[in-house]
Formats: sequence, structure tokens, C-alpha cells
Amino acid sequence: MKLDQPDTHFESKNESRLSESTPKLTPRQREILDYIASGLSNKEISGELCISEATVKSHVASVLKVLKVPNRIKAAQVAFKLQ
Repeated sequence: MKLDQPDTHFESKNESRLSESTPKLTPRQREILDYIASGLSNKEISGELCISEATVKSHVASVLKVLKVPNRIKAAQVAFKLQ
């Protein structure tokens, strides 16, 4: 290996470890998680996204399940760790 080339093998190992430990959220779930982390209620999130409050509740439940956390507070903590 040349000295002026970066060691990409080490970087890819770290990236794969990160992706394995990072929960797999859909883009919509990630969006909901961001709103949760910002402290918005289901009603406020539904207003922001122009969807029903019942749909928001469904998305929140999915986020909690994927993250394997019992409540919004723990989900917000995970969100801050993912940033």
C-alpha cells in the first residue's frame, strides 16, 4: 500500500459496525422520530405532516418497536445518539 492512500479497509469495518448497530428506520419513521425528539405531541406532528393523529400514533408505535424502547422519552434519547 502506498503511503498517500488512505486505509479504506479500516473505515469500511467501522462503517459496517455502525450500520449493524443502527436501527433500520424508514424515512417516515426517522421523520417521526425527529419530531418526537423535538418534543412535539402526536397532535402537533399530525398538523406538521398533514396526516391523522391515528396515523401518527401508528408511526410512533412502529418507531418504538423498531428501536426496542418502551416510550417516547427513550426514543428521543436514541434519536440524539443517532445524530
